[in-house]
Amino acid sequence: MRFEDIKERSTSIMREFKGQRMGMLGFGIIMFLLIISLAAPWLAPDTDGLWANPGRWSDNPRGAAPTWADYILPGSRAPHDIREDYDEIEGNNVISYHYENDYDYPPSDVTIFLSGTSSENRVFLYIDLIRPDDIRIGLVNGVRISVENGTFSNRFSLRSEDGRDRAYEFGLNAHMEFHPGDINPPDRDSVNTDRIPFAKRNEDILLDTESLKGTYVLEIEVVDIDEFEDEGTRVLFRGQKYGLMGTDSSRRDIFMGWVYGARYALMIGAIVSLTSISLALLYGMTSAFYGGWVDEIMQRVNEILLGIPLFPILVISMYVHRSIWTFVLIYTLLGWRGLAKIIRARGIQIRQDTYIEAAQSLGSSGGRVITRHMIPQLLPYAIAEGALMIPLIVIAEAGLSVLGLSDPTVVTWGRMLSEAYGGQATIAGMWWWVMLPGLGLALLGFGFITTGMALERVINPKMRQR
Repeated sequence: MRFEDIKERSTSIMREFKGQRMGMLGFGIIMFLLIISLAAPWLAPDTDGLWANPGRWSDNPRGAAPTWADYILPGSRAPHDIREDYDEIEGNNVISYHYENDYDYPPSDVTIFLSGTSSENRVFLYIDLIRPDDIRIGLVNGVRISVENGTFSNRFSLRSEDGRDRAYEFGLNAHMEFHPGDINPPDRDSVNTDRIPFAKRNEDILLDTESLKGTYVLEIEVVDIDEFEDEGTRVLFRGQKYGLMGTDSSRRDIFMGWVYGARYALMIGAIVSLTSISLALLYGMTSAFYGGWVDEIMQRVNEILLGIPLFPILVISMYVHRSIWTFVLIYTLLGWRGLAKIIRARGIQIRQDTYIEAAQSLGSSGGRVITRHMIPQLLPYAIAEGALMIPLIVIAEAGLSVLGLSDPTVVTWGRMLSEAYGGQATIAGMWWWVMLPGLGLALLGFGFITTGMALERVINPKMRQR
C-alpha cells in the first residue's frame, strides 16, 4: 500500500470524524488532559517523587476545601494566608500581625515560625491573640527557649497540645460564665478547640461555635532578644479553602496530584495500548497470511494465553514488585490476545484481495506483504480499538491502587482514591478528595470511549448507517 494511499485515506477519515460531535468532544477532552500532563513539571513543581514527603506540604492547611466551594456550600471560608513580614514592631522584641476575619469559618490553625538572635543563653516567649472584642488570649506565657550559637527558633501551633489547652481554657471560662451550675462541662477532647479563639463568647462557645468577625492582632514578644530575623519569622493562618482542588488530610495539594495523575494515566494507557495493538497486528496478520499449520499453531498458542486471567496475574505481580513498569509489562504481555483473534479474522479477508496476490507474484516477501500491504489496511481500526483500550488500562491500575498495590513512587488517580479511602475522606466531609480523582478517571474514560466509538462509526460503514 502506497504512502499516498494511506495519506488520502487518513485525510478522508479525519474529514468524516470532524462531523462526529461526541467524537470531537471526546477528542477535545483528550487534548486538554494531554496539555495538562505535558505541563505537569511547571503546574506542579516538586511533586513527582515527593508526594509522600510531609515536609513538602508542611505549609499547607489540612483538609481545606477548594476555593470555589463557597459558591456551592453555605457560609464563607477563610483562605490560606502566609505572612512573612510582620505588620508592626515595638522596640526590638515585640512584633504583631493583623488578621481580618470576615468569614463564617475562620482559619483552622495558626502556626508561628519564630527565629531570632540573642546574646543570652535563653529567651522567653509570649504569644497573645487580641480579639475584636478586646479580649486577650494568652496562647504562650513565658515558655523558655534555648539559645544555641547566638540564635534561637521556635514553632507554635494552635493545634499543638499547649495551643489546644489554652484555647479550651478560654472557652471553658466563657462556658462557665453562662452555665455557672454546670458540674460536667464538655471535656477538651470532645471540643473543636481550633475554632474557639475565633468564636463568639456565648453560651455555645464549646460545642456550637459561631465565628466572631473583625480584626485580630497576633502579638509575639520575646524577652532577652537582640533582634528578629525577617527571613526566619513567619505566620501561617491556615485557611479552610485552598487552591483549585483543596488539600487532603496530609496537607497535600490535590491539584498537583491530579495533574500528575493525568500524566501517568496517559503515559500508562498510551504505552500499553500502542504496544498491545502492535503485537496484535503482527500476530494476527502473520497468522492470517501464512495460514495452514502456521496459523493452527499460532491460534493454539493464543488460545492457551487467553486462558490466563489478566487481573489475578496483575495482582500477584504488583504484590511481588510494586512498580508502575511491572503493571505496564504484564498488561502488555497479556493485553493483545483477544484483539489478535479479531485481526486474524479480518486479515483472512484481506489476504484474498487481488493486490495481495499481485504483490506476491511480483516477488514480495511475506514480511513485506504483511507490513506494507495488510497492516495499513487495519491501522484505522487498530487506532479506534487502542482508544477504547486506554480507559480499561487506567481503570485496571486504579483498581490495583485501591487494593493497596500501587507504585509508592508515583502519583496516580487510583492512588489518590486509595489514600482517600484510607483517610476516611467521606466520613470527614472531604468530598473533593474523592470526587476530583474520580472525575479525572471519568473524563479520561469518556474522552477515549467517545473518540474510539466515533472512529469506529467512520471506519465501519455498517455502524455509520445505524
